[in-house]
Amino acid sequence: MAGNGRDPGRSVASKIFAIMGALGRSAQSYSAAELSRTTALPATTVLRLLREMEALNVVRRTAAGRYEIGLDVWRWGVRVPQIDLIRRAARPLMDDLQRATRENVTLAVLDGHGSAIAVEKVSGGQSWKVVGEMGAEVPLHATAAGKVLLAYSSPAEIRRVLARPLPRYTPFTVVNPSLLDKQLSEIRRTGVGYAGEEMNLGSVSIAAPIWLHGDVVGALSLVGHYRTADVKSLSVAVKKVTREISDNIAKQLAEEPMPPSGHLR
Repeated sequence: MAGNGRDPGRSVASKIFAIMGALGRSAQSYSAAELSRTTALPATTVLRLLREMEALNVVRRTAAGRYEIGLDVWRWGVRVPQIDLIRRAARPLMDDLQRATRENVTLAVLDGHGSAIAVEKVSGGQSWKVVGEMGAEVPLHATAAGKVLLAYSSPAEIRRVLARPLPRYTPFTVVNPSLLDKQLSEIRRTGVGYAGEEMNLGSVSIAAPIWLHGDVVGALSLVGHYRTADVKSLSVAVKKVTREISDNIAKQLAEEPMPPSGHLR
């Protein structure tokens, strides 16, 4: 069947979502052949759909002929009611935090598929240069924001993540499930998470949860230089700001309640 462009067992919609799912796993770009292998779709089918999706600005083709998520998809995603609500509540305080600390500030949420994504970011000239843009995947085990989101996930979700292979990004990435589980317990005890050089050498990230009605709906993180960042004071600042963001979300939700389909948890 490979190469003949026919796959009668799958609808066009399911094929498109398979391609989008593969593209959305990370911020990198993919060739049509790589997407064909990942999705188990015929190469001709993948190429045909990619061309149609490119014409609709759903995907973007790079100068090297590889494909990545299109900007329109990001614009649609950030307009999801709950994400838009969190971003509007957080952005002014993120700006204030970045100016006060001069560090990179990122807002992340769970994507509902066992990973997290960055939905807002504020950087300055002296901030640590973080790899990846808004909409990029935030690894649950290798970033402070990811660990915070995982720590407050359901026990079943935590077990599922701990049971799967954990990619090693640097020599310091925590890939031992038992150690990671201990870190998650500590996050729940202290309300703050850390990742030192686990995603990028030379960086440290500090994150705290954003709450609504007793549930964690996001995580705010600061990323700074590992050897110069004052982790203790930055932790206090992040926790203070996430409390304020949580209050802002509750106030906004009270003022402009979302329809039932848009409830936050």
